[in-house]
Amino acid sequence: MPRKPLYPHVPERRKLLFPHRPKPRSRPYNFTCLPDNTLVQTFERVTEYEVTGQVFVYINGCTKSKSSWKLMPNDGYLYWHGYLDPSFPTWIDDIVVSEKSRRQGLGTILAWKAEERIKSYGLTNIEGIATQEGVPFWQSMGYALDGSTFSKSL
Repeated sequence: MPRKPLYPHVPERRKLLFPHRPKPRSRPYNFTCLPDNTLVQTFERVTEYEVTGQVFVYINGCTKSKSSWKLMPNDGYLYWHGYLDPSFPTWIDDIVVSEKSRRQGLGTILAWKAEERIKSYGLTNIEGIATQEGVPFWQSMGYALDGSTFSKSL
């Protein structure tokens, strides 16, 4: 007996090749206010095999209205990605703090929040590449440096 088409209303040329594949799950933006009025925003996208995350930080962001939070220019950000297999390291791709906001602990907040989110997925190893200016920062955060590569086991 022939099977009924999965999508009878869609023309043959427009049908999905792999309709059984799940779409990535996105975790909505999560906002956290720290005691010093710094706003921390996180976002993650999870597929079957990997997770990617973003962390943004805003100085005095908690004093502004919640409706403007997504429109504010950030004072720093961090991007990370990893496979959902603890045997592979999770990579910190990019960490940037704006010139006017440096030396205020924003990099520490970004790294701390990323580590917290990475741990929540059961991932234990973090790696990345440090710039010349970033080497003292990563050492102060407890990361081991090998040349320009930094790593840490959580």
